[in-house]
Amino acid sequence: MVRIVEVKLTLKSPAILAERRSASGFLGAFDYIPASTLRGAILTSLYVEGKVDEDTLSKEDMKPSLIASPAYPLSPKGKSRPASPFIWKCKKCELNRVLEKSEECDSEGGEDKKDGAILDQEEKFIKVIYENALLEIPSECREGHRALKPLHPELIPEPKRVVTRQISVGINKSRATAVKEMLYSYDVIFPPQTFWATLLLPEKYELNNRFEVMVGRGLSRGFGLTEIELQREISLEEKAEEYSNHIKGKTVVLFAMSPTLQGGFNPQPYPRTVNLSKIGEQLGLSIDGALQIERVYGKTVRVRGGWSLLTNTNRPDYYAKAQGSIIAAKVEAQSQKDAAKGLAVLAYHGTIEELNGFTITGVNMLRPALEVIKDAS
Repeated sequence: MVRIVEVKLTLKSPAILAERRSASGFLGAFDYIPASTLRGAILTSLYVEGKVDEDTLSKEDMKPSLIASPAYPLSPKGKSRPASPFIWKCKKCELNRVLEKSEECDSEGGEDKKDGAILDQEEKFIKVIYENALLEIPSECREGHRALKPLHPELIPEPKRVVTRQISVGINKSRATAVKEMLYSYDVIFPPQTFWATLLLPEKYELNNRFEVMVGRGLSRGFGLTEIELQREISLEEKAEEYSNHIKGKTVVLFAMSPTLQGGFNPQPYPRTVNLSKIGEQLGLSIDGALQIERVYGKTVRVRGGWSLLTNTNRPDYYAKAQGSIIAAKVEAQSQKDAAKGLAVLAYHGTIEELNGFTITGVNMLRPALEVIKDAS
């Protein structure tokens, strides 16, 4: 059996969540924690504490059983999540709002009002997809400005964070002196910053309600100390009952909480078929069904594969549909109950893909789109 838990992550020290590596260091900073980074940090913590051995880590590398979702920021407004392709920001309205806010701050101290520059058509368009009708993409905002900027796959609400660039010098350990021409720069995220994520945990892994891990790069220099706190358990049975309401006939519209991928010899940005029965078998559950993906609305992006601690090499990068993409699919199952149970498992497990001899987790984590939007509202 498995447990599904929602967790809260809190940065206790500055963190390096680098988007890319250059000759002079690590540049850019993710505004979320990738699923592979979070999963690797938890497994490393379990190994350091002696709760798992190297043999277990090797098995996890080949047949993953601990699954983490991407960790998105928390803010006073609630949980951040990726924007779908059906939400835009008007650049003209945004400029006017900034100018008005500046005047209010000068005169009255200014209050943070709802962002009127946002044109949110997510719920409307998802309902249109259910009806298999034509999508009429807007060209102007409510004020008539033709200056719409797609927010997909940026995070909404936009997280506030402090990111600075730091310079470190390379040290010759034997001489305890700086090494000439070895200066490295890092884009660093400063605490306090909190995130939320979900974990799918096998029974064999016992986690404390609160524990610490190290995420990102620069761990030997003290970067990346993060506290993880278990918030609540999620019931698959309750989710299945809820998800049953999102299946209209055989149609379901899903929201990608992670990148999508079809691995194998000819990788594709998203799978054409998702075998729900196979995912159920991996969790010891009896589920009969499959998901036939008919259309995906979203950007294709390049995803960094991360680092494999066991092989000491980079995992392969891959092209995927970005998180926040909207998926229209048909469910094939013997019963509505089987279909809903399969969707519940897919939401928190995703699929395990193979790419160039590596296993890839944290992909194809799809949830009913209207549920995601409701949770954010």
